[in-house]
Amino acid sequence: MPFKEDSSFLRFVTMGAIGALRAKAVLEQTGHEIIELERSSCSNKIWYTKIKRLRVPDLLCIRCGRRFEVRAKSRLEIKMSHSPTNVDRQWDSAMHDHDIVVFVNCYDGHGGLRAADTLNAFTVADLRATRGKARLGPPKSASEGAERALTWPSWVPSNDGVVSEVTDSPASGDARVKVEYDYGRRYTYPARDKAVYPGKGERFRGLEQILASVVPSRAPLRCPGMTWEPDLSPGQCKGDLYTSVKALAHREVGDQGVRLRELLDHDDPRIVLEAAGVLTRLGMADGRHHLTASANGESDDAPWATEAVFILSEVGTSEAGACLADCAINAPHAEVRAAAVWGLAQYPEQIDATLSAFNDKAENVRLHAITVAAGHIRGVEETKKLLMLLDRDSTVAASACE
Repeated sequence: MPFKEDSSFLRFVTMGAIGALRAKAVLEQTGHEIIELERSSCSNKIWYTKIKRLRVPDLLCIRCGRRFEVRAKSRLEIKMSHSPTNVDRQWDSAMHDHDIVVFVNCYDGHGGLRAADTLNAFTVADLRATRGKARLGPPKSASEGAERALTWPSWVPSNDGVVSEVTDSPASGDARVKVEYDYGRRYTYPARDKAVYPGKGERFRGLEQILASVVPSRAPLRCPGMTWEPDLSPGQCKGDLYTSVKALAHREVGDQGVRLRELLDHDDPRIVLEAAGVLTRLGMADGRHHLTASANGESDDAPWATEAVFILSEVGTSEAGACLADCAINAPHAEVRAAAVWGLAQYPEQIDATLSAFNDKAENVRLHAITVAAGHIRGVEETKKLLMLLDRDSTVAASACE
């Protein structure tokens, strides 16, 4: 399958990360406690070996259990990528009715891309209920992956303003929205067969806010509080089990430690690795040993090794930092070593391992080590260690100079 051009791919990845970060910030203001469910959804750091095997939404509230899929758009629409022939690539694959899809406008501002302040949120249940009203576009270009766009008709005003009147005619199915833009113009939008979301007197942001669409209502964003408990029972589907394990990295495990150990034998490698990560946070040696063995796996297993390294980077314990330092030096695959060095940014005490990577045979590893070391050289002792490297061979000395 053809790939997007590098510049286009980077722009879309960056847009997605900025949109997810904005959604995370706004949701936290409404009481949610948000973590990444899809790892690196809030980052545009690109790894060749990163896997995306288990389809899950981007964000998770560990208080109420609500999952959020974020769609950043250069032109705000209720639009999802969809494959009519591939079940795993359909717009709602692996999502539940109570999951929420968030649409946020993302555009070029001062200093680069920025996301709008307004979130436009709809439940998967409402999107599924109005699927018959959505338009299926033509296949995208080969460089876009040959999927198709599924678009629910909607109206987004072009300027800031205020709603002056909303009239509804249930008999005819017609509604009209009268608005007054801030620059003085008045406009009436015929919302035929569409639900109108704001009421009279409500302000709106142009290009950032969906005022009407065929979807019956907007999803509420306020968190209902601690209303959800992670469930590791054997009957859970893989997506739900993955969600619960990820949440337990930030919640009280209670009596579920035994079940977490059982998950080390699960048939899905990502669930196994996440369970090992939670056990490692709890100080359990079996979890740490499992992650370390995976991170130092053979080159053919580089995607899973990279995932294990990501998890070690997040754990935060001194034992995890030591394991990561070992991976940074000894992992067979160069990008796994680079990812391990990148993760050492979270472990300043491992400065010696970071500087040791200056001697790595792979340039990519050395470049990551230079970037991380630049953030760790903060005092006299670290500076002395760096200066001593100037007397080493040309590769190490060049990295130290940089």
